[in-house]
Amino acid sequence: YPIYDDLYSFNAIYLTTNYDEYLDKTANKAYREFITRQDSSNEARDPIDSKPNYRIVCDKDDILVSELKNGNIIHFHGSSENESALIVTIVDYMTHYVKGSKPAVFLEEIFKSYTVLFVGYGLEEYEILEFMINKVSVVPNVIQHYMLYPIFKTESQLLKFQEKYYADLGIKLIPYPKDEHGYEQLSSVIQEWAKQI
Repeated sequence: YPIYDDLYSFNAIYLTTNYDEYLDKTANKAYREFITRQDSSNEARDPIDSKPNYRIVCDKDDILVSELKNGNIIHFHGSSENESALIVTIVDYMTHYVKGSKPAVFLEEIFKSYTVLFVGYGLEEYEILEFMINKVSVVPNVIQHYMLYPIFKTESQLLKFQEKYYADLGIKLIPYPKDEHGYEQLSSVIQEWAKQI
């Protein structure tokens, strides 16, 4: 999916609650393209450049603040590569987010020190999102987190309600219309942002 190429071109830190490997494959592809460009330039390559400058983190014990580096992909609920370690059940979530755990400390640091953009969250994931956000301290009246929010033009009243709800969680909604292209419009938004970034 081209949207992953565009997202990865932001050169951000990627925290995903998805189990899939689309971002991983995109990072690996970007790295291979970088190596190919270096090889075709006929310049001597520094051995350090031969090592990927990103890391894919899937294991709960590796979810550390030290992994907050541009290009890194952190699978916060595990990866399909290791199905036995996925965070799936209510008990899994409660254990994963327990105060003082590595994931909880990691999340606290992210929401305290970084601007966060939530992309691709649907209604079925709002409970997960709310659970994650409620586990960290939100500074009142400070908005440093954003969510791309799909909406039909006729849903302006719903948008006002949602804006108030998410503002209380420290998140500003960035609405985009889905009237003509549905959720596919998200790809266009991300593609445009990638050009500008």
